[in-house]
Amino acid sequence: DDTLYEHGLDMEAGSWIVDALIMLMHAGVFVAVVTAAGYPGKPERYMQRLKGMLERMKEQNTPKEVTDRFYCMGGECNYLFRI
Repeated sequence: DDTLYEHGLDMEAGSWIVDALIMLMHAGVFVAVVTAAGYPGKPERYMQRLKGMLERMKEQNTPKEVTDRFYCMGGECNYLFRI
């Protein structure tokens, strides 16, 4: 339980937390990012917030069995995003 990125900013591909989360997923751990931000009807905004994570997984050609372990839960609108 921690703040992964500064309020109002997006998760960056060069962030140490992105590599740590991907490493955990490769090890078989399911990762869920819970955000208080709510964007009802705007799922693309979640993609922007998680852009660094998504880009890094794409750069590394992360296999589906690994990306299937990543979830994001939007707090204000209870939107569950799964890759």
